[in-house]
Amino acid sequence: MSTQLTKCLRGLQVGNANDIDTTLFCAICNLLLHKPIQLLCCGTRLCRWCSKKNLSDSEPFVCPFCQTKLPQKQEHADRGAERELNRVITVCYSCSWTGSYKDYLDHLQEYHADIECGNCYEHFFSINSMEEHAEEICEYRCVQCKLPSCNELVKWRELAIHNLSNQHQIGLLQFIVQYSRQGDQRSHNVDEELRNILQNIANLSPTTEKVTSDCTQLRAEYNEAKVTGERIISQINETAKRTNECAEKIIQYEQSQNTTFKDLNDVINASKFITTKLLDINSTVIFPFHLDQTDINSLFSMYSTLFKTTQVGYSFILRVCSTNDSTNQNQQYLSVFISLVRGEFDQLLVFPFPYTIFLYLCDQSGQGKHIISAIKPDLNESVLSRPLSEKNDEIGVLNFCPLSYLNETGNTYLKDNVFFIGVFIDFLNTGSIPVG
Repeated sequence: MSTQLTKCLRGLQVGNANDIDTTLFCAICNLLLHKPIQLLCCGTRLCRWCSKKNLSDSEPFVCPFCQTKLPQKQEHADRGAERELNRVITVCYSCSWTGSYKDYLDHLQEYHADIECGNCYEHFFSINSMEEHAEEICEYRCVQCKLPSCNELVKWRELAIHNLSNQHQIGLLQFIVQYSRQGDQRSHNVDEELRNILQNIANLSPTTEKVTSDCTQLRAEYNEAKVTGERIISQINETAKRTNECAEKIIQYEQSQNTTFKDLNDVINASKFITTKLLDINSTVIFPFHLDQTDINSLFSMYSTLFKTTQVGYSFILRVCSTNDSTNQNQQYLSVFISLVRGEFDQLLVFPFPYTIFLYLCDQSGQGKHIISAIKPDLNESVLSRPLSEKNDEIGVLNFCPLSYLNETGNTYLKDNVFFIGVFIDFLNTGSIPVG
């Protein structure tokens, strides 16, 4: 059998492969999925038997598709792929038959099952199906007896008879006798260890009186320490009273802070229903932020509206704020942050978010002298993982640029009390923003 024919017979070959979505083909055999599974690390779809025969079960497991290192291989049955396959119309690769995916499997088994199991002579339409049967299902497959002293290969359907054979029963009795002898030896060792412990106890008896005397002295010292301790406790109670007063003030502050956060979340949630922007054809979106000249030197924080990469893509929200230099409180900066927001199509997307994000302060002079910074994807960053709450923590650029860029006379970044922050998501890995 030729190598090409063997490859075709391994999976589920169809005559209209070009008409079927490429996501429904196995990444190993490149044929239509059969009993589809999905790798949890990267979502790659495979035939169940292709995964078992071609991906190592060694620990740790390194995915050959995304290079992710995991303690062990993690996969699950791909119900989504099964539903999609059941909607596919297939054409037989060997005859003119046409029908649904499920009926195609029955057709292949009825008319094209040309591969025979060498043990039970049952026929199959693919090598994968035959191997799966021969190694996991066939009642006539040979298995090794699990008794350590018995190395005989036995047909699976005759395993119960073998277990009752004289040879197996004698081996089982020998195993039990050997195990009992080992138990007797362990019991003897325990008795010997117990005798040693009793001897040690006898040797320690002369020191008992000295220990009793020491205990009496320690009791007297304890009583003295108790008096001292009561005095200290009184002082602690006074300190605790003052601490409680401080704690009440802290609780009041936290309540106020929680109210502020709730109001902020309400604003964010409300903004979703007001407007949602989409990236333009250049994968870019630009937001205006209004800032009066009189407010530049005051601390401020502003959010953009929600924006999405596509109608069914990733959702983000942008925040700009002023920050102080930790080493020089007189030096203020503009900082820019971005957050992943939970979306209704997140289960269809790849996480952690894998693309570079460019943030830039727009030069309004038309000379293209934008101030640009990039956020590289990091698969270990939790802030780039799929949002489980309303939105993830922020990621961005602290101290993006000196705040003086916005209030210097003749600056080109703040005009008519408005500055613009652009976001470009580099889906094509170009390494630069597509603006002048």
